[in-house]
Amino acid sequence: MRGLFRRKPTSPFPDDMLQRLDRLGRCKMDMVTSGVDWSEVIKNCIVPFHLQAVANPVKFLSDLMAVIEHDTGGFVTYGAVSLMYELVDGAVVRSERGAALVDRGIDFKIQRGLPLSSFTGYESERYFDRKDRRS
Repeated sequence: MRGLFRRKPTSPFPDDMLQRLDRLGRCKMDMVTSGVDWSEVIKNCIVPFHLQAVANPVKFLSDLMAVIEHDTGGFVTYGAVSLMYELVDGAVVRSERGAALVDRGIDFKIQRGLPLSSFTGYESERYFDRKDRRS
C-alpha cells in the first residue's frame, strides 16, 4: 500500500508566489508608470526570499523555474528573472539554469516588442549570443 496516496510535491514558496512575481515583474518592467510601489515590492517580493536564495542558489533557480513553468502572461516570468538578478550570485545567473531563465525573460521582452535598449547588459549579451548560434 505504500505510495498509493502520494502527496503532490509542495513548493518552497508561499501560495501567493505567482502574484508576488507578477508585481515584481510589472514594477521592474516599468517602475515609473506600473502603479506598483517599489518599497512594497522590496518588502514582500524580494526580501522574504533572500535567505532561501543564498542558502542554495541552484535549488532556488530550479524552484523558480518550476513556479513559472505554466506562466502565460509573462510578467510572472519576468518577475522570476528579476528576483534572480536581485538575489543570486552572477556566476549562478550565468549558469545553464540561470541562462535558461534569462532567455525566458528575453523572449517576454521580444514578444512585447520592446527595443534592445530595454535589455539589461547580460540580456543583451545573451540575446546576441543566441542570435549568433541561430545564424
